Amino acid sequence: MSTPIHENSADFVNESYRQYGDTIDSTYIDGYDPMSLNAPHSSLEKGSTWVGMGIWVASLAFAGIWIHGLGMVLWGSGSVNWDPTPFLIIGGVGLISAWIIGYLLIRSGRREYKEYRKRTGRHN
Repeated sequence: MSTPIHENSADFVNESYRQYGDTIDSTYIDGYDPMSLNAPHSSLEKGSTWVGMGIWVASLAFAGIWIHGLGMVLWGSGSVNWDPTPFLIIGGVGLISAWIIGYLLIRSGRREYKEYRKRTGRHN
């Protein structure tokens, strides 16, 4: 004696399915840790983050100019009679402006990641 087909088939009417939201992280399986570089909310995917970090590294040149001017104030300029003021001004203004611009660019690049952390509570 054979069993009717409807007894062995799936019961689609009474099954429940996960409802997905409109953000990419709503499709993540519980416990899934997205990798840093390929996650859509990653700061490493943003050009402004990389440009900001590059500006911070480039600010070391202005730091060197400022330190050179400071050394001229403290120990003199040797056999050449140079005024240390331009070195201090160019180095100081360049250093502070590069830090501020770099900070703002990095902050802009990390904006989506911080929103993701606030929305999901994840720290990856």
